[in-house]
Amino acid sequence: MGRAVRAKRNNGILIAGCGRLGSGLASMLSARGHSVTVIDRDGRAFRRLPAEFAGFELQGDATDPDILRDAGVETAGLLVAATENDNVNCMIAQIAGRLFGLGQVFARFDDPELSYLVEGSGIHVLCPAQLSMDAFSAVSLLSADEAGTPRRGGIFT
Repeated sequence: MGRAVRAKRNNGILIAGCGRLGSGLASMLSARGHSVTVIDRDGRAFRRLPAEFAGFELQGDATDPDILRDAGVETAGLLVAATENDNVNCMIAQIAGRLFGLGQVFARFDDPELSYLVEGSGIHVLCPAQLSMDAFSAVSLLSADEAGTPRRGGIFT
């Protein structure tokens, strides 16, 4: 009788959802040399990725464990559920974390009050509105000398 061999995790990154957040993360991480696979139900969404994107595109439903498996979830180091639907992101994150045992899982929630759904699960919540408010708060509380000036046409970075 054979024994099960667990595949070793690498630094591969899976991003479910190729909207503004997903495509932006994929582009940035790919440019930094990471192996990135983007999953989206709509093949047209991949048009958001720049020509320089060196990763992989997989058209499919990331709530389907077989699609996640095809994308490499069993050996990935990290998954970001970044679709535009909080419930779908919650489901993808829980499948990756619970079913596949992926330790680094992030879920985008537009509604921060839904974060209770993943409390205690080890899933990290990304809430763009909250992150923006935190960044603004950090910058606006600085003195004028400390804050400096906005970069890139008024965008603080």
